[in-house]
Amino acid sequence: MPDQAILLVHGMGQHAGPKENERGDFGKEFVTAVNESLNSFSNHKTDLIENHVHIDEFNYDDWLDHMRQTMADKATKMSDRLSSIGSHYGVSVPLEFVGKLVSFESKFGDDDVFYTHWLDVLFYGSLLGANIRVKAGLKIAELVQQFGAGNVHIVAHSLGTAVAHDTLDRLYRPEHDPNDTIPDLSPANDRLGSIWMIANVSRLVNSVTRFSDPYASIVKSGPDGCANVFTNVRHELDPFTWLARFDPPNNGKWLDHTNYTNDYENLVTNLVVDGNTHSFKQYLQDPEIVQRILPRFIDNLSITAPEFQQFVSNYETNTINGAYAALEESFANLSVTDEATWGDFLETAKTLKTITKKIKKDLQ
Repeated sequence: MPDQAILLVHGMGQHAGPKENERGDFGKEFVTAVNESLNSFSNHKTDLIENHVHIDEFNYDDWLDHMRQTMADKATKMSDRLSSIGSHYGVSVPLEFVGKLVSFESKFGDDDVFYTHWLDVLFYGSLLGANIRVKAGLKIAELVQQFGAGNVHIVAHSLGTAVAHDTLDRLYRPEHDPNDTIPDLSPANDRLGSIWMIANVSRLVNSVTRFSDPYASIVKSGPDGCANVFTNVRHELDPFTWLARFDPPNNGKWLDHTNYTNDYENLVTNLVVDGNTHSFKQYLQDPEIVQRILPRFIDNLSITAPEFQQFVSNYETNTINGAYAALEESFANLSVTDEATWGDFLETAKTLKTITKKIKKDLQ
């Protein structure tokens, strides 16, 4: 059995969870994407990442499913739908939340993705996040106990970056609450091997929830953080990473200059092989990510410089002609912000969906 473990934390949208002897959707997507890249190299034609590292998943899809189904019943009044959700999950629903959802639904509810994806973010950031964080905390603590903290790595995508950040902030908090159900880990003794935040929206979510500021939390690398290495990944044209962008400067505040240089990396990709620049697979298979993730997890990796250059060239041939310019034009009215609202998120999501659909149609 491998001596290292990756915990995958999926983003918004429906992801079937793992079953006995079968990976969940997100695990399959990760393994397939990484292995396709790995098998491109002559010394690893039949190699598999799962032979080098134990791959686990934290899946919270089923926890959100009742909410999605209830909210999609547009024939029922919003107040009744939220009352049903509150009763099912044992949470109280603030009156102002009803008004906000009525407004959002009137503007965005004609799109099914509003119910299958976008509401995940709103409900995680309001009524349903606490239970998700408890379960995620238990999963991380379990892997730390089994493999040792330094051998545990977290790979999170999209909404999963907020889930991972908020959970780790509670797991490693300096004060311990003996009455809560979240385990307590020590940054001195239980520092994780690495954290990978792909399409990081932790600041976007915190802009609304004010749960934990990613620039002030313990979720960072180095001796003052909860991981040895922190890798942040964004695509130049992933608009979700424009809203309350996670991009801490090297000014000694988030990390001291030495740790920022040695233990933190901010990867920015720009190739477009899928009109959906928020796609997890596109992120994983970009050469910028491949050349970091494979050495981290593959034992005895053997790739020559010419081989990797050929890999880059092959990937570049798959870029969609004109897609970068089309995306850039579509996002002309969007800008990088330091704060964001749920309305900003929904407007951005709608814009990305529209341009992605157009790009796919143009390719047919």
